[in-house]
Amino acid sequence: MIVVGDLHLKKKEPYWSGQKDLLLWLCQYCKQDLIFLGDVYDSSSPHNLVTAEFIQFCQEWPNQIYIIQGNHEYSRQKGSALAPLQKLQNVNIIFEIKRTVVEQKWTCVFLPYRYNFEEMKLYENIKESWGDGTKGIDYVFTHITPPEAAFADEGIQLDLEAKKIIHGHTHIQKIFRSNGIEHIILGVPQTTRNLEQNFTKQILEITEEDFKFIDCPVFMTIEDIEFDQEPQSKNNLLNVKNAPSIVSVYERYPPNLGYYIREEGIQLIERDSSLKATHKKFEFDQSSIESKFVDFALKNAVSDETTKQGLSYLEKVK
Repeated sequence: MIVVGDLHLKKKEPYWSGQKDLLLWLCQYCKQDLIFLGDVYDSSSPHNLVTAEFIQFCQEWPNQIYIIQGNHEYSRQKGSALAPLQKLQNVNIIFEIKRTVVEQKWTCVFLPYRYNFEEMKLYENIKESWGDGTKGIDYVFTHITPPEAAFADEGIQLDLEAKKIIHGHTHIQKIFRSNGIEHIILGVPQTTRNLEQNFTKQILEITEEDFKFIDCPVFMTIEDIEFDQEPQSKNNLLNVKNAPSIVSVYERYPPNLGYYIREEGIQLIERDSSLKATHKKFEFDQSSIESKFVDFALKNAVSDETTKQGLSYLEKVK
């Protein structure tokens, strides 16, 4: 069987083109039963083209597909974005705790994401409530975070004996042992967020003879470049450093020529201290017209002289 971490399928480019290429690669490379560890979609209301593409992928997959519900796919108002996939004969959506046999070989337990902490904490008592039902488990697949990788107090400590416990939800790969059991946080197979670009992107293949990680081709990532530097690939989403202005970034890397800019990742050249001091003077009142004007001047590399003239004019018209 093949195990895949969070996909976060979304129509936004360049993510979408890279994600479609990843699905095509999976179809060409793998033929076994397939397990998704949750967050197949990035939203509980995915774009129609995204759902159509994934439905087609599932229809063309030659074996069974198991999808654990993640936190991104569910809305209390609209329900689960995964629900339509239940109509496909080879797709098994895991909405509740489930124990089943995969590929007629392995006894597996699936633990989906739950939507309040009290429900999630119930996972810590499975052994007590299931009794002998927790014996003979080969693999546990989850969309929860173990304490060893948790932020704050969101970690769930599982009291289950298995060959391995394999987690989705957390995006950066990590492997550790807890209570004698190996835990694998598989991580995402493609970049879905900033800061993931430099970490391992793999899927997992489990056979009777072997247990191995498979490197995923990099179809898209987030690339850090200096202003006026060419990216390694136009398919990448760009963080541009030391730019003269936001406008200059879009002039140098125009979207109509195929560049993708991550606007939050634009880093401007440091301006001189006098203008920064002027900005600090007004930052106590974020709603003031002066504050907004100076902020605009800093972001767009307006000259100091022009900025001072503008502030002088604003003072006169108050």
